[in-house]
Amino acid sequence: MIQRLRHRQQYVLFLLGILILVAALLVRYYFRDYRSPDYVFNVGRWYEFIHVMGGTPALRVFFADYSPPYLYLLILSNALLSAAHSLYGIKLIAIVFDVLSALAVYLIIETHTRRPAVALLGYALMLMAPTVIANSAIWGQADPVYTAFLLLAIWRVMKRDPRSGLVFFSIAFSIKLQAIFLLPLFLYMMLDGELKLSDLLIVPAVFLLLNIPAIALGRSLQDTLTIYFTQMDEGKALTAGAANIYQLLHGSPDEILGPAGVATAFIFVIVYGTLLRRGRVTIGSRVLLVSTTLLIAAPFFLPRMHDRYFYPADILSIVLACTDRRLRWLPFTVIGGSFIAYWDYLFHTPHLSLESGAVFTLISLAAVVFCSFQRVSSRDGETSNGDDRQTSRFFDQVLLSAPSRSVLYLVCVSIVLFGISIPVGNAVRAQVDQTTLAAKFSLGASSIIMRAPQAVRCQDRVQVKLAWSDAVDIGDLKQAHFFIHVLDQNRGMLAQDDAPHADFPVRLVDAFSEFHDIKVSSPASATQVELGLYLNSGNLPRYKALAYDGAQWPEDAVVVPVVDGVCESWQRLE
Repeated sequence: MIQRLRHRQQYVLFLLGILILVAALLVRYYFRDYRSPDYVFNVGRWYEFIHVMGGTPALRVFFADYSPPYLYLLILSNALLSAAHSLYGIKLIAIVFDVLSALAVYLIIETHTRRPAVALLGYALMLMAPTVIANSAIWGQADPVYTAFLLLAIWRVMKRDPRSGLVFFSIAFSIKLQAIFLLPLFLYMMLDGELKLSDLLIVPAVFLLLNIPAIALGRSLQDTLTIYFTQMDEGKALTAGAANIYQLLHGSPDEILGPAGVATAFIFVIVYGTLLRRGRVTIGSRVLLVSTTLLIAAPFFLPRMHDRYFYPADILSIVLACTDRRLRWLPFTVIGGSFIAYWDYLFHTPHLSLESGAVFTLISLAAVVFCSFQRVSSRDGETSNGDDRQTSRFFDQVLLSAPSRSVLYLVCVSIVLFGISIPVGNAVRAQVDQTTLAAKFSLGASSIIMRAPQAVRCQDRVQVKLAWSDAVDIGDLKQAHFFIHVLDQNRGMLAQDDAPHADFPVRLVDAFSEFHDIKVSSPASATQVELGLYLNSGNLPRYKALAYDGAQWPEDAVVVPVVDGVCESWQRLE
């Protein structure tokens, strides 16, 4: 009888979980058409570039300042949805990982409480949290992707399997630099004797493994290994909209506060870990509290933090609210602080004070630090489960059966495969074929490569798709322009135009793509399009155009046949 009731409860909870998921997807569907500035000026353009390049060939070019693992997801989404639906394709990635994060939240809470109903509540709250919805459905950001793996890492640590947790952490770090905020958790566990120093080699090993496809497809080794340094060089402001301590320190000199903030973050990690050890608090017994503390403290003290960097802490605040009755109020302050920053950026309505958001975050940090050292009962706080060591035989037997030996194997295999991928990638880069290279334009020391141009006949126009990359000393769009000539079968001029338009404030030194519509009086007569590059000064000299085999294009203009097709429902970026 008891067994039958248990099965019935599981069935009811499963149906409720499906209904909650449907409701969460409907909420996200409502925001499907919102175009954030990040989409307009960054991720949307990357998506279009991947489309025009034909998918994986785009990886040969440094066109985005995100790591290759995230670009793999953009390529996969591109294969499912065309550039005309780039907004939906980008948001789809984030929403899929919303669901994975919700499942991870369920696993974490169920592992801690052994109460599926409470775990389902956390699952529902996470899917409906305002910053979670805003991040994926409105913003279309990458934060749900790496956060899902951070949550799985925390779950594995709770299951007394820190090495597999370190694998998930390494995947998160390979996707987004901000995953490093959780690294001290594993350093503390190493000091507690639950990890060995050699286990930390898992992090670079997984990073190398996940970047092997990009290297093998021709991506520059330097671009791959220095991608996070490129990101760190982009912003110089003390805070990029984050509700952190710098919102409370207006008027202070940046050159002093920046290094001081970095030093404060390091000192906090050291002092916090030292106090945990002196208080004989094992990390295994306080995983959620320690993780949440680290994920709040790092973006609170570090300079140049963006408004989204408290996203993992937002989710963990919900987990703590469901597992620790002392902190049931925590989501209101953590998510509240984040939401103020989100609202200010997305809707440009500074009615909510970022200073108040910083105060909310400070209160949250103080609370989780206090609870980290407070004595707790088995009901009030985190406790270890003796049978956790017997769980998840997959990780123990398949991935890490002999811990030290497995780490060594993983590192060696990563290094060997990564080393093999370097000459393979160099060979791919050296052998650029006709399908990806239309011409290399050069004039003096300037050069630019045009890839995969297309021309499609529409109802009353011809749509030309352009993509360029690998530019050297080309200047901005005011000096260099593509000319577009639409010709009939006798090479008579039907229409002409220049590209890009003046309202594209981008530089040709960046890989980029554009759809360009040209109205034609007689589209049926259009048979080919000529594309060339010229300097908009003096006597308008043309750049020399060399084909993929080194031969010079006649009149330094690439010829693209006009084909019948359906034009993309393209909305020009503004």
